[in-house]
Amino acid sequence: MAWTSGQKLQDGKYTIEQELGEGGFGITYRARDNNGRKVVIKTLNNTVQRRPDFAKFQQDFLNEALRLARCSHPHIVQVDELIQEGQLWCMVMEYIDGEDLANWVVKRGALPEAEALRYIQQIGEALTVVHNNGLLHRDIKPHNIMLRSDKTEAVLIDFGIAREFTQNLTQTHTQYVTDCFAPIEQYDKRSKRGAYTDVYALAATLYLLLTGEVPTLAPLRAIGTALESPKQMNPGISDRVNQAILVGLEVKAENRPQSMQEWLALLDTGFVPTIPSTPQTPPDDLNSAVGIDYRKLWDLVAQGKWKEADRETLYLMLKVFHQEKQDSLKREQIDQFPCTDLCTINQLWVKYSNGRFGFTVQKLIYDECGRNEETFGDRVGWRVNNKWLYPSDLTFDLNAPTGHLPGLRRGCYRRGGGLYLFSRVETCNVMTSANPSIYYQSPPQTSSVQLISGVGVDYSNLRDLLEAGKWQEADRETGKKMLEVAGRNKVDGLRAEDIQRFPCEDLQIIDQLWANYSNERFGFSIQKSIWESVGGKDKPDWKTFESFGDRLGWRRKTTWLPYSNLIFTKNAPEGHLPVCPSVARWWWRSFVNSDDMIQWVDFMSYLLERIEACQL
Repeated sequence: MAWTSGQKLQDGKYTIEQELGEGGFGITYRARDNNGRKVVIKTLNNTVQRRPDFAKFQQDFLNEALRLARCSHPHIVQVDELIQEGQLWCMVMEYIDGEDLANWVVKRGALPEAEALRYIQQIGEALTVVHNNGLLHRDIKPHNIMLRSDKTEAVLIDFGIAREFTQNLTQTHTQYVTDCFAPIEQYDKRSKRGAYTDVYALAATLYLLLTGEVPTLAPLRAIGTALESPKQMNPGISDRVNQAILVGLEVKAENRPQSMQEWLALLDTGFVPTIPSTPQTPPDDLNSAVGIDYRKLWDLVAQGKWKEADRETLYLMLKVFHQEKQDSLKREQIDQFPCTDLCTINQLWVKYSNGRFGFTVQKLIYDECGRNEETFGDRVGWRVNNKWLYPSDLTFDLNAPTGHLPGLRRGCYRRGGGLYLFSRVETCNVMTSANPSIYYQSPPQTSSVQLISGVGVDYSNLRDLLEAGKWQEADRETGKKMLEVAGRNKVDGLRAEDIQRFPCEDLQIIDQLWANYSNERFGFSIQKSIWESVGGKDKPDWKTFESFGDRLGWRRKTTWLPYSNLIFTKNAPEGHLPVCPSVARWWWRSFVNSDDMIQWVDFMSYLLERIEACQL
């Protein structure tokens, strides 16, 4: 239900004044806090709240808030706090007293070049911060740029579809486009994306500001429709700016400037950037107790060269003991490592990864894992399917799991080394020298689940396995418990009639345990939402199950994966678990005949119908 004028939130801390607007997912309100200050409160709209996959939208909404918090800049809307009103998360943001650029152009018509360039320069600098944080905005357009009331400052808003990215890496992104402002790669979920994606949209925005018209759609241009030069529509545009717009609007991504700063340089606005270029003198305290020079490490992390920074970190730590030719530190060396140097290395990693990497981040995760080395390895992505990765297989970008770096070739961590390194972090009080909790947030505490079975089955072992993050063991335990409920054995598997009368209390216990301990990433109810999103509610056929398998990561390149090739970490695709191979004897067979296919479809159909009947 939409909030109305005068409605109080947070026990009177905020009072709703009026609705400002509603989009496909969110709704925003103007409100006042109890000090009389105007704020904007954004939350999910009624349509999304009624969706069966509402939990996923809530998580996406929280992610938007975290993305915004990572990008601090005068021309990016400021997030004050996150609040929870009932079951609904809300974002409290600064109120910008003004109007968006789209309305300004409607009122004024084409803007003078100097005014338009001032706004574009400001937003371009803001986007440079966004890109340096490993994010793409993906929805740059005049409607998402607010002008403050004095019309001298532009502010970038609405990070609802922003996504993390690695330059020129093919990744799957939600297909969401604003025609005329979106480049061709945004029409394809699997196209490569980079800073050049936002360059196109900002160039399209400048096109509109100077001509009053939108550029031709990218898909039409890709098949030969010409783009009219902005100077043809407005002869007052300078040749320099006209050319910069056309280069920014190149259909092929490789023909565009590859960074926002590169494109802004083509405009040659004459403004002094508010984002300084990389300084020649490090701004950080690079102290060393033994004369180590940390300037190269500073330069590497400042540029986001994570693999080179990881190697340099290990090299410098070995250099402290004049052991540069070795590949790992010994226990006694870790115990004697200079605290000053440990603090210096850590602060560089924490600062330039925005709290994603660093020894202190790893120490927090290590403690959360009960100081269990294998659980820690699973959490930070050093172990996959119970196997430790080789150093070359680590992920060296900001898309890596929190705490993934520095890896130090794992030489300081494996075989108990982690205990000694993190003990040294604690002894040296490194946790207080660079506070990672400013950025790093531990997973939310799971609410307790009442383990009251309808047929007397004990689920405490399943709870303990999930709490410890032992996903494969928990998956097998789930299958065992479901067979126990039905009175079946592993050879027989569950039958259709067993599923149709499976106690709702037990199905709910299993689902809640999986959802709670995975932060709502895994569980039957998550799988059901995905099932419905691929058309499972309407006369499902084998193609529907193939789409379902693709979404859950059970199929790869049209091939169903064997159980041993599934991913038993939190980095698995959403809905990937539970699988429970012992529940259905057909689960991971090759489907070589139609009977197997029919049995498999029937089994999943019955299970998903039972989930719906039990209102999970």
